[in-house]
Amino acid sequence: MTMEWISVKERLPETSGIFLVYAETSCSRDFANICAPVHIANCVGGEWWAPYSEVITHWMPLPAPPFPKFLCNSCKREFAEAIGQSCPHCPHCGSVNFDVQALYL
Repeated sequence: MTMEWISVKERLPETSGIFLVYAETSCSRDFANICAPVHIANCVGGEWWAPYSEVITHWMPLPAPPFPKFLCNSCKREFAEAIGQSCPHCPHCGSVNFDVQALYL
């Protein structure tokens, strides 16, 4: 899957959530070790919530986690947690009956 940067002039995220952003940063020597143009930021109602003095120019959805985190007890399928989802549910059957699995090994 190819992910491409989306200009904030073109459009903003349709839903609130956490996104990967590219920003024009205003760095100081005090924060030089964390001064990078790529960050993770929240977008809530079309407003960006980002650290420090940043002008966000581009964004993209976060990629899926690198491994499954849950096993649905109803349909027995694995699924990854949806980032920012307050009550995760199985995307296959909609069940909230699942176990956190030791799939990290």
